[in-house]
Amino acid sequence: MLSARMTTTNFMQIKEKIENNIVILTLQGALQSEPDAILLRETVNRYVGKGFTPVIFDLGSLNYLN
Repeated sequence: MLSARMTTTNFMQIKEKIENNIVILTLQGALQSEPDAILLRETVNRYVGKGFTPVIFDLGSLNYLN
């Protein structure tokens, strides 16, 4: 199964992909403020709540992390 989705805040984008029942979250931009943290937490909770584990975080495209 492969699906993809993207969510954004003013500073950060999260590309969401499910491949072989593994969630891959690719963070792009800057993870720097509360709205970014809330979006990330809600995204992770949505997948974990549906039984998806593991969740992989790809931080290679982040240019700032606070």
